[in-house]
Amino acid sequence: MTMRTIRAIGASLALIGLLAACSTQPARRPRGDPTATDPSAVGSRTASTRITILATDTTAGIRWRLVSFRDPAGHACVTVDTTEDGIPACDIEVAPRYPANAAVMVKGDNAILYGRLDPVVTRLYATSQGGQRDERIESDPTSGDRFFAVVFPIGSVSDVVAVTGDGTTASLRRQIDQLRSDFQNA
Repeated sequence: MTMRTIRAIGASLALIGLLAACSTQPARRPRGDPTATDPSAVGSRTASTRITILATDTTAGIRWRLVSFRDPAGHACVTVDTTEDGIPACDIEVAPRYPANAAVMVKGDNAILYGRLDPVVTRLYATSQGGQRDERIESDPTSGDRFFAVVFPIGSVSDVVAVTGDGTTASLRRQIDQLRSDFQNA
């Protein structure tokens, strides 16, 4: 599989994930280039956009940071930055009945699943052949919104599950299955 194919899959999956996360328009620009994106576009950032870094880590060889910010129109956005700004998902809708919602993007042979959780969620975990692994839930100190990011080699995680205080579970398997299908068909 060529890098061009992988990038095309990544772009397609990011768009699918953003639509699933109720964002209206992705914006992408090289880090530090305030002119590369229309500043009125949903999810746009400029060099002066104030971001909140919610988490940083290195997973599967990818150094990343989960960030939240408000775009110029006031939309609440979250993304995962790597060596460049990530693809933002904005105004992600969650509710006690649907407590988890996510976008997905691809970086090489790895997937980045990121999104928002309703306050009723008390635990988040990823499942794989090796069992379950708890994932971190990060709270934005400004808005109080709760976000997460799960970075993994494509095909290694079968589901990411949010658990509410009463034990109800909400699966994000649909996003992972779509990613796996698109990646295998490329």
